Order: sequence, then structure tokens, then C-alpha cells
Amino acid sequence: MDLKTNINQIHFNLSQRFEDTKIEENESIKLGKFFKILVNESLYVIIPFKNIRGVGNFNWYYPENPSNRDSSLIERVSNINNLTDCLVDILENKRFSEEYKKTM
Repeated sequence: MDLKTNINQIHFNLSQRFEDTKIEENESIKLGKFFKILVNESLYVIIPFKNIRGVGNFNWYYPENPSNRDSSLIERVSNINNLTDCLVDILENKRFSEEYKKTM
């Protein structure tokens, strides 16, 4: 599958589970071009373009403390079909830094 098809499928899957899902294209020196996906205003994930150009599993990232721009990124591996389940797991099990958990 190509990049556009993959990101559209991810957006569709997330929209079925979460009320509010937004996708932006961004770029950084470290990651190159990437999609930033905001879910319910409480979690964002980063998926580099190069990671979802093909099929199968891909690496993606989310911040251990979403309220801190300089927060370390946690790397996860998913595929298009189970990414939504991984995000549900992060939110339900509060898989964030202790510092961030205190603010929740």
C-alpha cells in the first residue's frame, strides 16, 4: 500500500474509536517528514512517512509526557490494524511518565 492509502486507513480506524482525531503533516531534522496524530486532545503520536510507506509493522512514537515539548519519545511497533488498540492501551493504562500521571 502507498503512504496516502495507509494514513487514510489509520485515520478511519482511529475515527471509529475516538471522538476527535486530527492528523497534521510536520517535519523535523531528527525524524524527517512525519504525521502527527492528535487523539482526543490528550495524546499525540508521531509516525514518520518512511515508516508507513509499505505494509506490515511500523515504528511510531509518543511522548512520555505530552504536556512537555522536550519530553522523551517512547517507541512502539504496530501495524495499521492494531494501532488503535495500542493507543487505547496507552490511554487506559496511563503509560506515561510519573511526572505526567500526577497531572492527570
